[in-house]
Amino acid sequence: MREVQKHNSARSCWVVFDGDVYDVTSYIAQHPGGSRILLQNAGKDITCVG
Repeated sequence: MREVQKHNSARSCWVVFDGDVYDVTSYIAQHPGGSRILLQNAGKDITCVG
């Protein structure tokens, strides 16, 4: 998690879901819910968000 927490911006956006790490940096602009939700959760475990 320490490494994931470093990737918490639009320049490098990683999230953890169900134990897997995803680099969603290139997906931010395409996210159907908008970039805001991804950027709010950048560098975090999003398994139980919502």
